[in-house]
Amino acid sequence: MTHLWLVIKKRCVIAQRQKSLDAAYIAGRIGNRAIITTSLRDEDELFNHETLERKIEMKRIALLLAILPACVALAAPKKAVPALAKGEINQKHKLCPRLLVTTSNGLVSLKLNDKGVYVKDAQAVVPRDADKPVFDFGATRGEPLPRAVHVQHVAMIGDYVYIQHEGVIRKLDSALKEVARVKIKEKDDSTMKLVGAGKASSKGTDSMAADVNGLYVSYGGDFICYDVDLKEVARIELEVSAGKKKNAHDILVHNGTAFLLDNVMYPIYVFTVDVSKLAEAKIVHRTELQGINHHLVSQWLSDKSSCWYILSSSSHRGGRNQEVNYARFDGKKLKFIEAESPSWFWSRRGGETKGTSVLAVTKSVPAWAVLKEKNNQFLAKCDPDKEGNVFVNAASINFRVSQMHGFDGYLYCLSGSTLKIISTHDTKVKQVMEVNLTKLGCSGAGDVLPWPAVKKTK
Repeated sequence: MTHLWLVIKKRCVIAQRQKSLDAAYIAGRIGNRAIITTSLRDEDELFNHETLERKIEMKRIALLLAILPACVALAAPKKAVPALAKGEINQKHKLCPRLLVTTSNGLVSLKLNDKGVYVKDAQAVVPRDADKPVFDFGATRGEPLPRAVHVQHVAMIGDYVYIQHEGVIRKLDSALKEVARVKIKEKDDSTMKLVGAGKASSKGTDSMAADVNGLYVSYGGDFICYDVDLKEVARIELEVSAGKKKNAHDILVHNGTAFLLDNVMYPIYVFTVDVSKLAEAKIVHRTELQGINHHLVSQWLSDKSSCWYILSSSSHRGGRNQEVNYARFDGKKLKFIEAESPSWFWSRRGGETKGTSVLAVTKSVPAWAVLKEKNNQFLAKCDPDKEGNVFVNAASINFRVSQMHGFDGYLYCLSGSTLKIISTHDTKVKQVMEVNLTKLGCSGAGDVLPWPAVKKTK
């Protein structure tokens, strides 16, 4: 006999069902989120809780279990996950021909040579002074390097790289030579007050992304669209309430829609913006997310379930946690679902942890993540099923991942100063290459981004 403690509308019940659960979990439900805090197998401990009711009709229990299939799925027995194996590159699936590495003082581009090995192609230093141009690292040999900046906002469109620092966007060519520069303008006639940004943070861009149509920037509470030549073609104020607006701190663009996360100062909002026509960009959805001292960490999409997943973290006296909110698209409508959280992390006093935490996740579709459960780490694919499971573990790994990007069936994982490239084309994922970035002159690597080749049209 197993037990499931369900907290619904501040009322506790004991659920009993034979041969359906192999573990028992305490689950609490708050709004459109669900939490998993601990596990119990002691019947006395359950019945001694002062808020529990001893006598529950089995018919009511059957109804509760019928409407909570995701909670049952969380307690399902887990299959053994194989360790990440090493293998050869499948010649049918080519690696990305170029990679862009952000370093402690600028950018390094790597290219795949004829032998199938990544080598350094170009390196540029990004000066801290926004008025000075980006210059070639090789030209500074024998001279002291000027004060440089670790680039955080990078996007690629075709053969060009776009970087941002101190409110200035620079456009670089494939040789990392600066070809254009524009200073982001503030909206002069705005009557709205920017919430959650002081003088220091309001000077710089909070997020930047791109697709084949253009560049998207959040700055000063505005969502700005640029074409590939850095000409501003549209601007939208991210209004959250009467006379107030906020910045977006993460942008994901997919199939003509920009997904925006706000991450500063409660209340926190998420937006979707229609960018299918760059000059006619408009806000489609605006939703407030509730939580306790919470932050929006990352986001990803699933074409299979037509869902938008948002990873948030919270902290309070009891510890800290992760949880996943998600919304389902029904045509052009967006609805946040009241369902059990597919991922949960909790730390009690004393350091005890329960559940699974998300360490890294890709923005590409299908999304892949690095999950941690106790002392084990797994590579997992976003593959939602009817039982409410979102990720499916594919392989266990024994290295830390700080950044991860997916492109054309490969995962590019940054682990310290090493780049690990993992193939997901076959049923069994495997590591096909390992690159020592320090030997390639990429000191203090912060991220490694795939830089696709431009497809030539006939």
